[in-house]
Amino acid sequence: LSMSSDSDSGSGTVRAHGPFDNLNFTGATHVNLAYGALLYLGGAYAYQRAKSRASVMASSAFATGLVVGSLLIAQQNHVTGHGLCAGTAGTLASLMTVRTVTTKSPIVLTVGATAWALTAYNYNKYVSWADYRMGAEDEREKAYVTKQ
Repeated sequence: LSMSSDSDSGSGTVRAHGPFDNLNFTGATHVNLAYGALLYLGGAYAYQRAKSRASVMASSAFATGLVVGSLLIAQQNHVTGHGLCAGTAGTLASLMTVRTVTTKSPIVLTVGATAWALTAYNYNKYVSWADYRMGAEDEREKAYVTKQ
C-alpha cells in the first residue's frame, strides 16, 4: 500500500493506492455485503447461545465468500464476483434446505430461503455480465477479421 499527496488540487489530502483503489460499490455489492454481515452476526449469535463452533466456522466461511465476491464486483470483475457469490449462496441454500428438513427450525428456513433468493439474483447477474462480455469479445473478433 503506497500513499501519495494530492498536490495538484492543493487540498493536502492523502490518497491510498493499492488493491482497494478504484472500488465502485453498487447495489449488487451492498446486497452481498449485507447478507455476509448477517451471516457473521448469525454465527456469533449461534456460538454465544449454544457454543456451536461449527456454526461459527461455517457462517464465517460463507460470509467470507460473499465479501470476497462483493469486492470482486466492486473492482469491476463482475463475472467472477457474481459467480463466486452465486456459488457461495447456492451451497449455503442447499445445506440449509437439508437442515430445514431435519430441524424444522424457522430460523434455518429463513436463512435458506434468503440464500436461494441471493443465489437467483447473483446467477442472473452472472449470466447477464457473461453475455455482455461475450458480446464485446465477438465485436472485437469481428473488427479484427474485418481489418484483415
